[in-house]
Amino acid sequence: MSTKSLLQNTILYSFSGLILRASSIFLFPIFSYYLKASDYGIISITGSLTLIISSIAMLEIPRAITRYIYVQENNKHQNDQYISTAFITILSIHLVLSLLLIFLGKFLLKPLLNDIPFFPYMFIAILALPFTALFDFYKQLKKSEQNGYTAFKAEMLYYGGNIFFNLLFVVVFKMDAMGIILSTLVVAILFSLYFFFFEKKIYTSGFSWPLLKNLLHYSMPILIFILFGLLMESTDRLFLNYKTNTTSSGIYFIALTFASIFSILKESVNSSFTPWFYEYYEKKRYRELEKIFKSILIGMTILSVSLTWFSYEILYILTSNRDLLAATSYIPYALISLYLVFIGQTFNLFVFYEISKTKHLIWSNLAGFLINLLFCYLLVPVYLEKGAILSRLAAFFIMSSIQIVIGMHFSKIKIRYSFISLLLLLNILFSSILFLPIPYLYLIIFKIVTTIIMLILFYLYLKKSYSFSIKNIFHLIKS
Repeated sequence: MSTKSLLQNTILYSFSGLILRASSIFLFPIFSYYLKASDYGIISITGSLTLIISSIAMLEIPRAITRYIYVQENNKHQNDQYISTAFITILSIHLVLSLLLIFLGKFLLKPLLNDIPFFPYMFIAILALPFTALFDFYKQLKKSEQNGYTAFKAEMLYYGGNIFFNLLFVVVFKMDAMGIILSTLVVAILFSLYFFFFEKKIYTSGFSWPLLKNLLHYSMPILIFILFGLLMESTDRLFLNYKTNTTSSGIYFIALTFASIFSILKESVNSSFTPWFYEYYEKKRYRELEKIFKSILIGMTILSVSLTWFSYEILYILTSNRDLLAATSYIPYALISLYLVFIGQTFNLFVFYEISKTKHLIWSNLAGFLINLLFCYLLVPVYLEKGAILSRLAAFFIMSSIQIVIGMHFSKIKIRYSFISLLLLLNILFSSILFLPIPYLYLIIFKIVTTIIMLILFYLYLKKSYSFSIKNIFHLIKS
């Protein structure tokens, strides 16, 4: 995989994610007219719970697939068997777990749902789980195979359909939060029909217990790591809903949703960079990796600061419901939290590469989860949303710090702690400017001018380091 392919796949993944997020943002004025803050709270809590359930059922096997199909001694038939075995396993677990929760979920999830009725909201969300698992598996498989264009098309069709049914159910049929949840089920079923009729080669190569054992040997430590990460990610939301109500959860959810614009880009970079990293690391091309590594971290720092600076203006333009603007108070904290996650994820790659070392990943997310839980217990009852976001920030800082230390221990690339600390410090200082008592006119001029300067300097750095030009990007997008 060439550097050009890395950039091209990053653009494709970012483009699909940005189209989805941009659609959500441009449609936000419509949805915020029909949906109350409490509806956003219902969407947030049901989404968090289904994400945790689905991640457990996935067993992180797709990540193992990404690693094993690049083992040099594998042949095509063995790779096909790995994929088929993974698919059969994931679908079976999702079906069994969904059936159990349909019958027992009303009792098991009651404390976390608080004032949210299990039926119909959580019931429909659970019904969708086996179907959404098929799409998630297919999308991850195509990214693992470095088939960025196919993954891009799948995401466009899937999320485009989701937006269509969101509009249909919420705007036309006035179904509130139920419309958002139901649209996920409908689109996932439609994709599943396509999958079983036209993608038979993915699941018809048979099932192999020895290959499943290999996959689980790699993925199970990662599953525990990811599970603690999801608990850490969801603890503040669930705890806030438990202590307050869906309205507070809704305001908090909007802040996290806006911050997820950055999350989409970081996941796009990671999806492109991971297979590229494995290939170059296998070939011991450490110099090139170090160069790309630093460039990515600098670029994402600029992006995080820019999104923080203009969060209020974007949200103000997009919604006529001024009550929802309360979310802008928490967006800077949420963006720095996700920035910390991105740094930790990049250093995790050194551990993911060492198949036998993934067990070391658990400690970072376990520590982050415990910190989040402790801080939520102390801060949320007193400071509500602000207590939740501070708990999240503290948890992600601890988690990422541990990941950086562990990653550097296994890394053959020289990245200095001082470099990472400087980028984080600059991010915090620049983001803190929003909280200074500066007249708005001066502040907006400063933000615009400084952002342009940062982008120009980064462009000159890329041009010098990689003979990079704006023309290159246009050619890649066109191709």
